[in-house]
Amino acid sequence: MNNEIVNIIAAAINTKKVLSIIYDGYGRIVEPHAIGTSTEGCILLRAFQSEGGSNHGGIPEWRLFDVSKIGRLDTTGCRFSAPRQGYRQNDKALATIIAQLK
Repeated sequence: MNNEIVNIIAAAINTKKVLSIIYDGYGRIVEPHAIGTSTEGCILLRAFQSEGGSNHGGIPEWRLFDVSKIGRLDTTGCRFSAPRQGYRQNDKALATIIAQLK
């Protein structure tokens, strides 16, 4: 696990900062809502993708990202004001929560 990436994502969640990531070869703009571990021990990010490409489905849309597959991560300098519609605390996909929006 890359603790630096996890710490950046957790800080972005706590301050509602929008992130820019490269994932599966696509640039994506995401609003991070929760980060935690799966039952298999993978670090997962639950985020609302507002822009960019995707292999699956349309944009904007909720996504679950495997943090180990994030190729690049940057903060955009933008913030989001509140959780997106459809967000639920204590995401069932995350066995352990590291950080989440309240």
